[in-house]
Amino acid sequence: MPDSPPAIVQAWVDHLIHAIDPHLQPLDRGVPAQLRLALMDAHRITGCPSAAHWSTACNDGQPRRLSLLQNQPRDYDLLLLIWPPGYQGDIHDHDGQNGFEMVLDGTLIFETYAVHSGADAMSPDLLPLN
Repeated sequence: MPDSPPAIVQAWVDHLIHAIDPHLQPLDRGVPAQLRLALMDAHRITGCPSAAHWSTACNDGQPRRLSLLQNQPRDYDLLLLIWPPGYQGDIHDHDGQNGFEMVLDGTLIFETYAVHSGADAMSPDLLPLN
């Protein structure tokens, strides 16, 4: 279960919701590009979390996941993922879900894989795509 966001980011979260909501009705293929444009300056908005806000929260080397939409039900979720420097996540998929990532502070490097079509379902062969 995600942690709760600190109160300092609430105005920032409200700004993100205001930017996101109009682009999801109706949902179409243009949404990712529209969201990128609407959110491209989110890191400059007052209240945007930075690494300095989380230095003590992640000093154990573990990532944090904050749900920013608590008490604000939507047809989507808005998560703030806080990864300490050098963190490497496990290989995973998102099981048919769509997502949009935005780096607020630091650098994010994705490694993308394809499952080999003849792979054993219990031990699939992964082919790097990048």
